[in-house]
Amino acid sequence: MSKRKTKQQEGRESSTVVVDQPDPMVGERVGDRYEIEALLGVGGMGRVYRAFHAELEREVAVKLMHPELCADRRRVERFRREALATSRLSHPCSVTVYDFGEWEGMLYLVMELISGRPLGLEMHRNLPFDAELTVALLSQVCDALEAAHEAKVVHRDLKPENVMLLDGPEVVVEGFSCPRLKVVDFGLALLLDDGRDRLTKEGAAAGTPIYMSPEQCRGELVDHRSDIYSLGIMLYELLCGEAPFDAPAPQEILMQHLLREPTPPSERNPEAGVHSAFDAVALWALGKEPESRPQSAAVLREEMQTALAISRGEVQPSSARKASIVNADRRARAVAYGLPEREGESAPSGIDLAAIEIAVLEAESVSFSRSVTACLRAARAAVQTVTSLEAPLGAGVVALVVDVRDDAGAGLDRLAAHMQGGRGGGGAGAIEKPPVVVVGPDDSVEPMARALELGVDHYVPASQMAVKLPKAVKRAARRYAKRKG
Repeated sequence: MSKRKTKQQEGRESSTVVVDQPDPMVGERVGDRYEIEALLGVGGMGRVYRAFHAELEREVAVKLMHPELCADRRRVERFRREALATSRLSHPCSVTVYDFGEWEGMLYLVMELISGRPLGLEMHRNLPFDAELTVALLSQVCDALEAAHEAKVVHRDLKPENVMLLDGPEVVVEGFSCPRLKVVDFGLALLLDDGRDRLTKEGAAAGTPIYMSPEQCRGELVDHRSDIYSLGIMLYELLCGEAPFDAPAPQEILMQHLLREPTPPSERNPEAGVHSAFDAVALWALGKEPESRPQSAAVLREEMQTALAISRGEVQPSSARKASIVNADRRARAVAYGLPEREGESAPSGIDLAAIEIAVLEAESVSFSRSVTACLRAARAAVQTVTSLEAPLGAGVVALVVDVRDDAGAGLDRLAAHMQGGRGGGGAGAIEKPPVVVVGPDDSVEPMARALELGVDHYVPASQMAVKLPKAVKRAARRYAKRKG
C-alpha cells in the first residue's frame, strides 16, 4: 500500500501540537472542586486542562472558555449548548460530561479524561488504512452517531481530529482487533428539538471545509444526514489516503462539495487497492442531497460491514452488478454491489414546475446564448421575469432565480442589496422572502463564494444549468413551503 504523504497529512502534521509549557491556571482550584494540574490543549473556544476532583479523587478534563469570549453572548450560548448536547449522550464511544458551571467569570465544562491520540494523528502516520481497520474504527463512530442522533444531537463537525483512539485494551469489531475510540468536541452540535433560535442561521456555514456536507456549505439548517456525509468523507480518506475534495482555498473546497461528483476511491489512488464494493458505499454516503445517502448511521455501518464481507469473498455481489459504477445512480451502485436496498430512502416526490410561480432576474450587462428564462420554460416552468429586485415580488412567487453571469459583478451587487436584512426583513411583521437560486459562472470561485456568503439557497453553474436549475428550483420551493407551512 502507498504510504506517500498527502496534503491532508502534511496539514495534520503542522497542526498537531503537544502542549508542555507553564500555564497560569496550573495550581488553581476551579469551582472549589477541580485542581488544575496541566494544560492539555488549546482550541478556538477554550483551553483544556487535566485536573483532579478533590472530593471524588478522580482525574478529569476541564475545558475553560477563553476569558475574552465570555462577553460574547453567542459564544457563551454556544459553550452552554456544547455542555447540554454532550450531557445527553450516554454511550461508550462518546465523551462523558460530569459537570458545568461558572468560575470567576469563566464558564467551565468538566468531562472524562481521555488518554489517547486523535485519529487524525494516526492517519498522518499510516494512511491509507486496511479495509478491516477502517470498518472496525468507523463502525464504532457509527455507534456513537446512532446514539447521538437518537438523542436529537447532530455533531456538525465530525472529522478525524474529533475522534480519539484510546490507550489500553483494544476491542474486537467484525473479527478485527482495533483501538477503542470516543467521538469528542460537540462545540458545533445542533439540538434538533431545541425550541430556542438556533445559533447557526440559514446562510451561515459552520464546520471544517474538507468534511462539510453540501447543505452545510450552503449554510442551511442540517439534520443527522449531514453527519453521514462527513463520515463518508472519512471512509473515503481512510481507504485511499486522500480526501475526495481538497484545494488551497476553503471556498474552492466548498464549491467542489456542491458541484463536483467524487472520483471512486479505487481510482483516486489505485495503489491503495480499494475494493469496488467500498467504492459503492463511499459514493453512496457522499450523495449531494440528504435523501440520496444512507438514512442512518446504523445503515451505513451495515453497508460497510457488508462491503468488507464482499471484499473478503464471504459474500457474492449481486448478479445484477453493473460493468461501470461511475455513471450509475448511487442507489443502483449499492444494489449492484450486493448492498441491500432500504425502504423509505427514495427522494421526495417531485413538484410540478408548471404549478408554481418562479420569478427570474436576468443578467443585465452580458448577452448569453441561453437565458435562465428559456431554460426554465424548456422544463415547462411557469416563469415571470422581473427587471428589478427593489420592488416587492408577487405573493405567489415561491422561488427567485437571479442570473449573475456578468463579469462586472452587477448581478451580485443587486442580489446583496436584496438579501440585506435576512429573509424576513428583520421585523416581526416582515413578509417572508422566497428562496433565492443563483446561476453563475463555474470557472471562478469568487462569485460562488460571495453568493454563499449572502445566504442563497442554491448556486447552479452555468454549464449545468439545463439539468440542475429545475431541480434546484424544486428543492428551494419545497423548503419554502415547509417554512411557510
